[in-house]
Formats: sequence, structure tokens, C-alpha cells
Amino acid sequence: MQPVTNNVNPIPKGYGTVTPYLVVDGVPKLIDFLKRVFDAEERGRMINEKNGLVRHVEVRLGGSMVMISDSNLGYNPVSSHLYVYVENVDQVYKRALEAGAVSQLEPTTQFFG
Repeated sequence: MQPVTNNVNPIPKGYGTVTPYLVVDGVPKLIDFLKRVFDAEERGRMINEKNGLVRHVEVRLGGSMVMISDSNLGYNPVSSHLYVYVENVDQVYKRALEAGAVSQLEPTTQFFG
């Protein structure tokens, strides 16, 4: 018997070692926000035909991929935090506020960035 060979890359092209998966209420609204604020690129939205909710979507933010789905009976929304590093924080902060974000803390220089 010959050994099974697998030529599949263990980390898919375009993904990092860790890829966040967010479960939220209102995926379309979140995607619109990410596009307006971070120039995110949406890839492959799958809709649940029974209830119209987003089953799965991938969004590219700069060099990172984020997976997102709507909450439903099987998956509750999960509280999460993501650090997003950008070139011009003041400009992105302003766009976020214009897109409806509520500021928790204005940008300041910290020891971590």
C-alpha cells in the first residue's frame, strides 16, 4: 500500500495562522461598516435560504482575513475584541465615527502603538 500524499497547504493562501471568526447580529451592517471605514473587501457571502441570514462570509482587512456569520439559534453573538493596525489612525477614526461608531476612547499614543 502506498502512503497517502497530501499536497494541500496547511495554511490557505491569503490567510494567517490565526483567523478570527465573528458571530454577530446584523452581518450586512457590519460589512458595510468595515468597507466604509477600512476599505475591506468582501469575499464569498453565503446566505441561509430559509431565514435570509448570513451563514458565512469572509472579509479581507488589509493583509488579514476575518470570517463572519450571523447569530442564529445554534450560535449566539459572541463578544470579541480585535486590534486593527492602520497607517493613518486619525483618518480611520474619523471615518469610523462618520459611519456610526461610538467612541470608547480617542486615539492616543500608547506603549504598544
